[in-house]
Amino acid sequence: MINIPNLLSLLRLFLLPIFLYFIASGRTLFSVLFFVIIIATDILDGYIARKRNQCTNLGRVLDHGVDKLFTILTTIWLYIYNRFPLWATLFFVLRELIILTSGFLFLVDKKLTFTSRTIGKISGGFFYLTILLYLLRYDSSAIVFLYISVVLFSIATLWYAVLYFPRIKEVYDESNNS
Repeated sequence: MINIPNLLSLLRLFLLPIFLYFIASGRTLFSVLFFVIIIATDILDGYIARKRNQCTNLGRVLDHGVDKLFTILTTIWLYIYNRFPLWATLFFVLRELIILTSGFLFLVDKKLTFTSRTIGKISGGFFYLTILLYLLRYDSSAIVFLYISVVLFSIATLWYAVLYFPRIKEVYDESNNS
């Protein structure tokens, strides 16, 4: 179902290559502007979906898919063009690829989707602040927030594993018993 939150997610997907172009061309003002617009639409789509009771499986998949793509491509672009550390790029890219792949498999195989929790939103907020600081080339502050982001993303990943593993196991056990 196409609704306003889903259209906002699609808008984010459309804006992503423009944002990446501005990073690659070294146009800080425009990259920051498009970054802010992308983050604002991410926040707005979730807010509208919850307020108007427009949460759908398509919306969850679209929103999380665009978020993962944003994180993967932004970290790679910042590594190539803006001194983002290789170890952090590998951490974020591998984490997002694992989540994206496993989420896709759960969706296709068992029609399971998962929702974000507070720890995910907090870690995402720190990640966004880290990206903003790298875009603005505030390297000494950016590295501090980068370490905080990595720690929070690690905690969030473990939290989600503990939280969702019993549900995944239950669904797979039910299908094996039938």
